[in-house]
Amino acid sequence: MQIESEPPLVTPGQRLVPAPASSDWSTRILLLFVGAVILALMGYTFSDSAKRAFYALEEMSGLAPSQQQFATTYRQLGISALPPRLFAEDRVAGALTRLIHEKCDHQAIASLANVLAANGEQRLAASALMGFSLSCPGSEGEQATAGGLFLKVGDTEKALAVANALTSARPEIANFHYFRGKALVAAGRGAEAVNEYKSTIQLSPSPRQVGEWVFLELANLYASLDRPCDAVETIMSWIAIDPPSRNTARAQKLMETYGAQRCGPAPKSDSRSL
Repeated sequence: MQIESEPPLVTPGQRLVPAPASSDWSTRILLLFVGAVILALMGYTFSDSAKRAFYALEEMSGLAPSQQQFATTYRQLGISALPPRLFAEDRVAGALTRLIHEKCDHQAIASLANVLAANGEQRLAASALMGFSLSCPGSEGEQATAGGLFLKVGDTEKALAVANALTSARPEIANFHYFRGKALVAAGRGAEAVNEYKSTIQLSPSPRQVGEWVFLELANLYASLDRPCDAVETIMSWIAIDPPSRNTARAQKLMETYGAQRCGPAPKSDSRSL
């Protein structure tokens, strides 16, 4: 099952930046030249600050030819020309250049998405990842990362759409069920999320490999659904995997807390401090 991406913001043959009017050409060229000279005289020619300023000057002057070479890649990713402050990053230009030569370079798209997300553009990073996944096989990892970013920015609908696609295409992957569980909880569909958390535990190669947080989140989910006894049993299941190390005072306290919500008292046993 494929996720449909938003329609590209650029169409084949379309310029990413409108061509400047011929009457303004000489003035804009002069402005760009003067700006470059000033930056060079200030001693910043090869610094990131200079590059950001230079690209900003390009954009103001209506020129900005620097991103034209990436038009095809932008169309593939379903995004428009990047803001100058982002395009000035060496890693961005480097990743885009690699994608020109190999459109399904998984390392390149990961690098691009990481830089975009680190600069506060999580939604843009997610959109690029989804665009990449639509044209490149074996991109479940990119889809999962995109879904996580959508969830982080509060776009529950898109996050859940990604999760639905992943669990439908690869129902045997435990992590995809965990992600769908979190997306369902965010969407206010906790009762449905229970089965996804249970699938996460059941599909894992070994119970010992399941993170403690999965059991804790499931227990909290049961408690929120007014199922305190199920919450207690979830903590007990986690303890049973390795009682000597997991039957701690903290685990006992959790069971007592859930048990106080109209569930029988938690079984007592020797506890260990964390």
